[in-house]
Amino acid sequence: MGRKLMHITRTKLSLLLLLPLAVLLTSQVLLLYFKFALGYDSIFGFVRLFEFGDEANIPTWYSAILLITAAGIAFLCGHEVDAPGLRRYWWGLAAIFVFLSLDETAQLHELSSKIIRLNFESEGIFFWPWVLPFGIIALLVGGIYVRFLLLIPPRTAVTFVGAGGFYVAGAIGFEIVAALFAEAGDTRSLTVRLLVTIEEFLEMCGPSLFIWGAHNYLQSRGAKFHLFFERT
Repeated sequence: MGRKLMHITRTKLSLLLLLPLAVLLTSQVLLLYFKFALGYDSIFGFVRLFEFGDEANIPTWYSAILLITAAGIAFLCGHEVDAPGLRRYWWGLAAIFVFLSLDETAQLHELSSKIIRLNFESEGIFFWPWVLPFGIIALLVGGIYVRFLLLIPPRTAVTFVGAGGFYVAGAIGFEIVAALFAEAGDTRSLTVRLLVTIEEFLEMCGPSLFIWGAHNYLQSRGAKFHLFFERT
């Protein structure tokens, strides 16, 4: 029986996070070039499989993986700390990331838009009305977690603020801008696809940065990540 041990260092984690982002973004740019410059709409299904903004494809799958990974490392951070109050904040973050991962795959925000449209007319920046309740929730969560940011190391706090800023800017900010085009009937132009590219890329950068920051936080507390490979 043999056992191999791989230590996940900061450098290795950075590569694990940056390489998929680079591959997906490069694929998206190439697909936009083939679609809008050369006129290829499908390319044997690869456009739908890799295009940002479409559902049930590789970017969606990877985003869900990032979010559930962020949930797992937030849970580990909560397990590592001694103060019960701080632990609740970490586990609250874990629960939030689990919900976001579920929403990424099950599109719960789209369901909320359908429910809202049954009772209210959606127009302008609220053409996709889910941004209103989700935006309010984001503000409430941000307010609740101000104390948490003051309890953790400043460098970690700044990293998390950046991660949250990336995610909210993509998920809500650029969604609002794209809504103005969608209301005018423009959902597939190059301009809209570029907006969607930035939106989805920021949504992937957010949890990636959180994972990196949480890993550094655990390392600063003496924790280490290892992968074990055992042969029987």
